[in-house]
Amino acid sequence: MNATDHSIGILAYGSLIDDPGKELEELIIDRIPCQTPFNVEFARLSETRSNAPTLVPCQDGSPVNAVVLVLDHHRVTLSQAESMLWRRETRTTDTTKNYKPSKEHNPNKVTVLELKNFKAVATVLYTSIGQNTGIMNKPDILANFAIRSILEKVGEGKKDGIHYLLAAKKNGIQTKLSPQYEAEILKQTETKSLEEAIAKLDKLRPGNLARLAEAKKFEEQVIEIADFIGEYGMRKTLQDQSGEEIDMAQIIREKGKEFFIHCHTGFKEAQKRVLTLMVGFEDRKLIAKQELKAARVARSKKDIGLTENEIKLIEHRQNILRHLMDTIVWQMIKGQLYVARQLYQEVEGEKILKQSNLESIKAVVEQINANETDFALIADLTGYIQTGDLLCSIGGQLVLSEVKEGSRNHEILAILEKVQTTNIPAGEVQEKFKLDDKSFKQLKRQAKQMATMANFASIVNEDKGFDLSSGRPIKIITPNEPTHLYTDRLIALREQLDKRNLWAYDIIDDCLHVGIYKGHFRFIGSRILKTIGDTQSKNILMINYLSVIESLDKPLLFLPFDKEFIFDLMFGRVLMLFMIDIDKFMELYPDYGLKAEWGTRKESHQMREQMKGSMFIKNNKGIKIIHPKSKDVMWLAHGTFLKMVFDSIHPAYVAYSANYNFSLNDEEKAD
Repeated sequence: MNATDHSIGILAYGSLIDDPGKELEELIIDRIPCQTPFNVEFARLSETRSNAPTLVPCQDGSPVNAVVLVLDHHRVTLSQAESMLWRRETRTTDTTKNYKPSKEHNPNKVTVLELKNFKAVATVLYTSIGQNTGIMNKPDILANFAIRSILEKVGEGKKDGIHYLLAAKKNGIQTKLSPQYEAEILKQTETKSLEEAIAKLDKLRPGNLARLAEAKKFEEQVIEIADFIGEYGMRKTLQDQSGEEIDMAQIIREKGKEFFIHCHTGFKEAQKRVLTLMVGFEDRKLIAKQELKAARVARSKKDIGLTENEIKLIEHRQNILRHLMDTIVWQMIKGQLYVARQLYQEVEGEKILKQSNLESIKAVVEQINANETDFALIADLTGYIQTGDLLCSIGGQLVLSEVKEGSRNHEILAILEKVQTTNIPAGEVQEKFKLDDKSFKQLKRQAKQMATMANFASIVNEDKGFDLSSGRPIKIITPNEPTHLYTDRLIALREQLDKRNLWAYDIIDDCLHVGIYKGHFRFIGSRILKTIGDTQSKNILMINYLSVIESLDKPLLFLPFDKEFIFDLMFGRVLMLFMIDIDKFMELYPDYGLKAEWGTRKESHQMREQMKGSMFIKNNKGIKIIHPKSKDVMWLAHGTFLKMVFDSIHPAYVAYSANYNFSLNDEEKAD
């Protein structure tokens, strides 16, 4: 047989062997077994297969069994065959679309290549697409992706990774990784064959799809709530000016009250929706905890694991909802972090709505919110308000309020009022009013709570008060220049991600590394950044931006990104990581006349006790900033690093601004 007995063929070395597609299937006149003239490996995660591993040309792979699908050249031209192959590989059903070779190299686009005079065929076409597994090209990681894929919708059509691997195996295709890859699937599924793994996972798919549908519904609810919090007020105020150029300052001047009312209307609707969802999650969590207890008694590892994951999922969704309510708080306190810190008292334990006097609180909320200009927010719906039951905006003033019920509570409040108005010495109060120990403790708690609320009102409305943790006066520092932010760099990273598709990276002030990852790269983003950090420093700090939902800092919705991207971050489709090279950050301080050095373990421990847990510690050591002239010392707190990440403040500005702290006198100096 001569090298040109056939004119056109297709080299199939993966799913194409069994599934060439309708267009090509009708043209196949012969099948010639062969081996690929290039190396192949499971080195690409396919989006159309829910990120299942697939075979692609790979230098680190090996030749594998393949088949040349010989086409009837009387019925198809070479260019038509190229387009048919391209359409099959890209899952394009529109037969009017044809293959056009790209002038620029793109590893994510299907390229049709040629082999000349291969296996008695004049021209053999095959497809090539770039590898994308990178450092994930390991059997255990590939197995995890394959298992994930079969549990999703593609598993119903057998387009998942495990069916793909099984088909390759039946066709005698074996790569360097495939034996270990298969073994890992069996290990992770606790089965003895791929067929058994498929049968087992097929049974789990309906439950997984139901969870995915529930997750989608929750996301839709969150997006609606976020709209009421963030855009509703402005949209309602500007409803007659859509399409016009907006001057925000002028709108606020002309329609300030109207805008204020619309914002509060949005807040009120958002709160109603969050309250309903939170109560539902509390009920589900209570049931899950009972099931977990039963599973532990029965010593069922499987049920324990599933129930623990259910509880973690519920808690994560509760945190998202609380973060939305924190977004309202952030607007009410005008983005002042020092005010947020006064609302958080570092009280341990979980907030449970049904264990509070919820019905009484709701009644007060309805009464206050009946006034269109006022708004009452339920503190237990937020992530960090631990003072009072309600945060209210009444008549333009912020007020913390307690809602007390029961006759004994009213008696205690009446006694407290007498104590405060008559200045009775604290040591005589219990005996004078004949209070038992329990009632006396209750009175002291309420006195402290009232003092806290009065102090908060003074801070937010008059810019003066005391830090409750230290007892020192609060000094509001106003810098002489605008805070230096790197939001422009974040916007550039977002644009960079669009161009690169899977990742974006930048370094700010030579010490703050920012990485944004999507697709399968989000599974290795932390490993990539850590690898960079480990080559440059022994002291690095990694922060996942999503942890902002459990912090006091500027909420996620204020990021300088479009809404869709923000929700991609919130729901894990995009990962944004920050890595701080602490040693490089410390090198910034001398530029501003200061010195930064690690403290000893002994002095760090002593200072940690004084700072009550807010101090930054790594390897049992803290970082002290020293003023060379005065010899004054300031120790860095966790917040020093968090504001660089969550508030987008340049590290260099953070170092520079330490001078403001040294400019205060001893009584004013902050932690």
